[in-house]
Amino acid sequence: MPRGSGRCPAKYGVGIGVIALVLSVVLAAPAFAQWQITSPDGQSSLKLGYLLQGRAEWEKIGTDLDATTSQNLYLRRVRLLWGGKINDRLTFFAETDAPNWGKADTAGVKAEPDVYMQDFMATWMVKDALLLDFGLLLTPGSYNHLQSAASLLALDYGPFTFIESSPLKAKIGRDVGVQARGILADKHLEYRAALLQGVRGRLAQNSLRMAGHLSFTPFEAANALFYGGSSLGKKKAFTVGLGADAQRDYRAYFGDAYLDYPLESGPAVTLQGNYATYDGGDFLGAALYKQHTYMIEAGLTFVARKVTPFVQVSGRTYDDDAGKHERAFQLGLAYWLDGHKSAIKAGYTLMKKDGSDDHALFTVQCQAFSF
Repeated sequence: MPRGSGRCPAKYGVGIGVIALVLSVVLAAPAFAQWQITSPDGQSSLKLGYLLQGRAEWEKIGTDLDATTSQNLYLRRVRLLWGGKINDRLTFFAETDAPNWGKADTAGVKAEPDVYMQDFMATWMVKDALLLDFGLLLTPGSYNHLQSAASLLALDYGPFTFIESSPLKAKIGRDVGVQARGILADKHLEYRAALLQGVRGRLAQNSLRMAGHLSFTPFEAANALFYGGSSLGKKKAFTVGLGADAQRDYRAYFGDAYLDYPLESGPAVTLQGNYATYDGGDFLGAALYKQHTYMIEAGLTFVARKVTPFVQVSGRTYDDDAGKHERAFQLGLAYWLDGHKSAIKAGYTLMKKDGSDDHALFTVQCQAFSF
């Protein structure tokens, strides 16, 4: 896009008009019913679904009038989901992903579809207090680590939620392994404990990775694979949790709190806070310097109007000047046509990094989800 501010408003107007037209056509269609096949005896079933998130983005780098503005129209997530049960005790879940399909890089090259397995696991239910998962797992960390991408309050996860993934050779918080989880104390306490591959090293001699999360709720905990986002006024939820992740001398510790509560006056409030401290040790070295991250988000859902204004504040700081501190601020609005099944979000994000130009990002995102 040519530099200067003279032609930006026209291009923004055309882009927004095109997006509005596409969204009005796509989201005007009725929501599909859940796709499920059940065996004649009712003992086994197969459920099919999808998650589609389309985005339009305008990103400005720098603060002067001649700053560059990049424009993108792409698919943030394209996921196919399937799951079900073999019998009353054995269930399974899997999904693929092709993220950022069509998004152009700084050279203008559009991303081709990179389809890969995002999750693939089977769960054996011994009882409510003990479920055993094995496969490609979303590993325990903070609350935001374990949330479903389909029910997020803001436009996306916190920008620093999965920073351990690349150093540990994981993919967006996933790793191969086994996990025990369950609910205890009259369904007020939930635990997760996982043994994972992590970084194998030469001759695969490294010790295995261990991760866990423990949370308490005064309400009833759910034995679900993923934590939920805003219920849009339908449920009451409050949890406080602690987590840890380790392999050799790498250590990470997490603290989190989540509140989703309908007020007597009508609106519903959603609050989330996550804090983490990381130390890669000699094992991960420069790939994960000692640092601290945080993410706080809040939303107020006007249930009758199906609208939620939200804000998300994130950051990370380094010890001993090992890296440059970063901060991100996002302010947005969500319109829930049919809850999380069909929604439109718009947001403005400002990203700051010490010693670098600011990044300002305006995003419009539509979502279609069924499972």
